[in-house]
Amino acid sequence: QRMAIKQRRYTLSDYPHRIAKLQARKMRTEVSLLQALNDLEQVQIIMPYDGWVSKVSVYSGDEVRAGTLLGVVYRPEDLEVSAQIPQRYVGTIRKALAQEKSLSANFSPDGVKQSWVLDRLSAQVDPAGGVEAFFRAEQLSNDSPLVSGQRHALILDLPSVSRAVSVPQSVMYDSRQIYRVQNQRLQRLEVERLGLLLSSTDNTSRVLIRSVL
Repeated sequence: QRMAIKQRRYTLSDYPHRIAKLQARKMRTEVSLLQALNDLEQVQIIMPYDGWVSKVSVYSGDEVRAGTLLGVVYRPEDLEVSAQIPQRYVGTIRKALAQEKSLSANFSPDGVKQSWVLDRLSAQVDPAGGVEAFFRAEQLSNDSPLVSGQRHALILDLPSVSRAVSVPQSVMYDSRQIYRVQNQRLQRLEVERLGLLLSSTDNTSRVLIRSVL
C-alpha cells in the first residue's frame, strides 16, 4: 500500500509537467495544421473558366515545382477545326472570303450536329495538294462534347453558282467528262466539277457540274 501511495503522489507531482508537455505538443500540432492549410490554399487549383479537362499530368501525392504542367483544359468554343480544301475549290473560297461572305460547315459526331464558320485559309499550299482551312465554332452542342485531336468528315457549304446542273456521280468519267445521247449516238462533253449537292432528305449526293464550252 505504501508503494501504491508513493506512486500516486509521484503521478500527481508530475501532472503539471505532463500537462505542459501535452500543451506543447498541441501547439506544435496546431502550428503544423495552420501551415498545412496555408500550403493547401496556395496550391489550390482553380479553373479560370468552365471547360473540359483533356489531359491530367500529375496525380495525388506527386511532388511538383513551379512551372510544372498539371494538365490541359480547354473551352469547346475556343476549339478550332482545320480541314484540307482541294485545290479546285480554293479559288471559289478565296473569292467568297474577299467578298466577306460567310461560309458555313458542319459535322455530326455521335449524330449531334455541330456548326462552324470558315475563318481563314492558310497561305501555304500543302504538298499533297490543296490548302488548309480553319473554322471557328458557330453552334455547338453539349450533348456531344468535342475532343481535341479527333477526326471527322466536315461538310462545307460553298457559294451558290449559276448555269449548273446536278448529275449522279456514276455518269462522271475522269472527273471532267460526261456523255449525252444525241441523234442516237454518244457525245462526249467536257465539264467543270463544281462540288457535291447533298440531299437534305436521304443524305445522298449528286455532282454539281457546268459545261466548259
